[in-house]
Amino acid sequence: MKIAVIFVLAALCGLQDAAILPQDNCLEQLFKDDAPVLLQDLASLLCKYKIAQASNNAVLFQTFLEEVNVLLGKVGCTIDNILGTHVTVTLQNAEQIGDQVAQSLFAFVDSLIAKVTKILNDIPFLNELLNDKNLITDIQDVSCGVMEVVMTELDKVLKVISNIVANLEKRP
Repeated sequence: MKIAVIFVLAALCGLQDAAILPQDNCLEQLFKDDAPVLLQDLASLLCKYKIAQASNNAVLFQTFLEEVNVLLGKVGCTIDNILGTHVTVTLQNAEQIGDQVAQSLFAFVDSLIAKVTKILNDIPFLNELLNDKNLITDIQDVSCGVMEVVMTELDKVLKVISNIVANLEKRP
């Protein structure tokens, strides 16, 4: 049991470190501040991106980017931090910038899912506790409804892991 605790603690530390994007730590900071809210916000934003993409609507891409900026603004960041360069969003470039930002957001979510899946695979009793929840590995290929379910499941898994670690830390 003590070995499992060590694996859980190591995995959680790795989960936070792995979430860092190369250009910045904005998404990581948002994750540390309030993971459940971030996951809900990302699901909503990525659905809005998919709608903008499906309708090929520059105004929707621009709205998506404005909302990403609002989210990133909670930790003093902008889409410039995600892209690693200064950009001015216009109707003419909103789709291109939206695609780049969405790729970073999808990569962040995929890295979280991969880490949680690894934790579940490495520690069998967690799988049993969570009734063998399987997380989708490529979030870009799912519909908005499925994406929201995946994000909700990811949040539940993270809460269970956090509760287990908290309870184990209380033990003498």
